[in-house]
Amino acid sequence: ASGVWLVPLSEIKDGGPGKDGIPSIDNTNFTSAGLASNLNDDDLLIGTIANGGPKAYPHKILDWHEIINDDSTTISYCPLTGTAFGWESYIDEEETTFGVSGLLYNSNLILYDRKTGSNWSQLRLECINGKHIESKPILTKIIETNWKTWRSLYPNTKVLSTNTGFDRDYAVYPYGDYKTNNNRFIFTAFPSNDALPNKQRIFAIMDGNKSKVYQFSDFDTGKVIKDTFRDQEYLIVGNENLIN
Repeated sequence: ASGVWLVPLSEIKDGGPGKDGIPSIDNTNFTSAGLASNLNDDDLLIGTIANGGPKAYPHKILDWHEIINDDSTTISYCPLTGTAFGWESYIDEEETTFGVSGLLYNSNLILYDRKTGSNWSQLRLECINGKHIESKPILTKIIETNWKTWRSLYPNTKVLSTNTGFDRDYAVYPYGDYKTNNNRFIFTAFPSNDALPNKQRIFAIMDGNKSKVYQFSDFDTGKVIKDTFRDQEYLIVGNENLIN
């Protein structure tokens, strides 16, 4: 990791497996909802609705690969921070793919683009090192929900197949009790804040370097929230049950 960084270099951590040690999926195979027998009702997934129709990318696969390059879109999921984004797979108006750099910032995934080797912070939504430093990706719409909800809404959805070309046991979560143990960190994020349990999943509005957080319990019994944040009006729709 050389050159100028937008964040303190001392806070960039080597995740261990090295560059592409966690392999992105660049050749996607899909199955139908009826054949996705490996999914349980409460299994979480990232859903997209694009030109090719609805697609589901299960956490079970994303936990092992973190990045999926599919149809000019890059889906990324960081298991250590529980964050997911979709963005267009273009650099300088040319299509590329993204991979796992092996580096982390604040315990969060740093992607690299295979066109220039620049490093992109997933949660900052910004290139933080390399030729495209300070560039921001063009986001695409994604939905995080559980399999039961997605399948009910989109019975004709395609589902990313576990036939990925890699030898991984997608029935096993690779990080043990990490999701549920509030005191267990592989890498520590700074600054810390004890307003909520460390591993509690939340909804967040992000605007520049500011954010506002909502607990899943805020949405029980089908509540929706109308709120204003930084002079913008929002309608926040959530589900209190997406806790896995």
